[in-house]
Amino acid sequence: ADPAHTGNIPFQAFASWADAGGMTEEELNHAEVLGNVAQRCNDALYEEKCLVEVLGTIDGRSVQNMSGKYQEGLKAGDVSEKIVAKAAAESDGWFFSGNWKNCMKALLEPEVDLWVRCLNDAMEGWGTDENSLTALVCTIPERLRIPIFKKYYEKTGKGLLEHIESDTSFSYKKVLMWQAMSPEEARAKILNKAMVGLGTAEDQLIRVISQLNFGERREVKEAYQRMFGKDLVEHIRSETSDILTSKDFQKALLCMLEAEE
Repeated sequence: ADPAHTGNIPFQAFASWADAGGMTEEELNHAEVLGNVAQRCNDALYEEKCLVEVLGTIDGRSVQNMSGKYQEGLKAGDVSEKIVAKAAAESDGWFFSGNWKNCMKALLEPEVDLWVRCLNDAMEGWGTDENSLTALVCTIPERLRIPIFKKYYEKTGKGLLEHIESDTSFSYKKVLMWQAMSPEEARAKILNKAMVGLGTAEDQLIRVISQLNFGERREVKEAYQRMFGKDLVEHIRSETSDILTSKDFQKALLCMLEAEE
């Protein structure tokens, strides 16, 4: 409808393009919303109140979609760079703070990159910002946990758990380490601690294994193999095969772990 990307599309030409098919009504409406948001950001580059209104009222994924639409549809470059540059011009770091620029940058930053930057900022340098670190680690979205761990290693050259372990101590370290782990890794580590060393903590095995559903059992077995290089079923079999352990107890644990949907 507008191959030259002039932005001036006669209604009849647009209607013909839309009616020709290829996109559902829902897709057209979604594209229109993204286009409107991108256009408003373009119009708002010289109006701070509009920037706050637009970026402060949509979620992170919508912001990323809008940024892509801005670059592809308006052919106007990276909207993130333009907005941050505008905010930076008003934040000299001396008389005016850089909070305006930092806020705009955070609103435009990809979700995973923002989480990684904030987690690293809380631990990097002199001292650790425990309040920020606690809030971040305890609120990591489950859907972003694996991407955050991967990106953290790519950006910093060290794992998130490794960094937390080196920058915290005592009970606080233990709590954060357990909280930062994925559920299946935490359960695998609990099961391992229940069996290594002198004796076996049967109560702990019962507590962990009995409350897992089929999918969680499979995930824990995979995590155990990955973390400790052992098959969980075989490890439990070997740790519950002595003469003092009931064979029925062993069979019950193995049955739960080996059961399939």
